[in-house]
Amino acid sequence: KMTYFTRWLVDSGHRVRLFGGDSKFDDRVAEQIVADLQQYRPDLEPGWVAAEPISSFPELLQGMNGVGTVVATRYHNVMCALKLCKPTIALGYSEKFVSLMADMGLSEFTQFAYSLDVDRLIEQFKEMESRHAELQRTMAERNAANVRSLNHQFAELSALLLPASEPALAATEKKLARKSVR
Repeated sequence: KMTYFTRWLVDSGHRVRLFGGDSKFDDRVAEQIVADLQQYRPDLEPGWVAAEPISSFPELLQGMNGVGTVVATRYHNVMCALKLCKPTIALGYSEKFVSLMADMGLSEFTQFAYSLDVDRLIEQFKEMESRHAELQRTMAERNAANVRSLNHQFAELSALLLPASEPALAATEKKLARKSVR
């Protein structure tokens, strides 16, 4: 199904970068997709489809930074794309994908990988492309709200666990209040 979708992407004028998440399985699958495309479109210029082995989260962040839209099956790949405010379609294996995407305002861009509907995926991709800027703004807002919430939680935890640092909590709360006013 992903081979068919990748063919559609290329036929629609999209360059494709394949990022693994589990070197035991994903690298081999990515190589198969690239090989299929080379047979399907022998005229395709090098660089239109690339499989990039990834061995760390920083490498994934760096690699994904250069893409416009992400379709991902690995949870950490979805998280990375969302962190970078890349409009993302999650093809998940569990409910945690559904919750994560809903929290980011992207619940309509989720499917379960085991029941993947490629025609629906193509429609989701087209919808995502048409709303790209809007979705990026929504993700940036959600990411900023998550950072504020996390900072507040860490400040409260520090105040509870390290009572001598209560002034730090007050200073952090003041800083967060100033940021939210802006």
